[in-house]
Amino acid sequence: FFDINSIFFATVLTLGATIWGAILLRNWFFRDKPTLEHNWAVQLMFAFLAVLVTILFVAFTILTSGIEGN
Repeated sequence: FFDINSIFFATVLTLGATIWGAILLRNWFFRDKPTLEHNWAVQLMFAFLAVLVTILFVAFTILTSGIEGN
């Protein structure tokens, strides 16, 4: 009821964009805070945000393609 290829493509695309965005965000966030860059809690927060965005987008993609497929 939904196309596996489109979901796979959307997932890969989103993962790439999320990772790229997270790296840019990190670089901007740490531009004048070098001490924070070595804080594992802050790093963990960024990783968690990236995973959360990816999961949300994948769920959204599956839902919308499922609705269109019916």
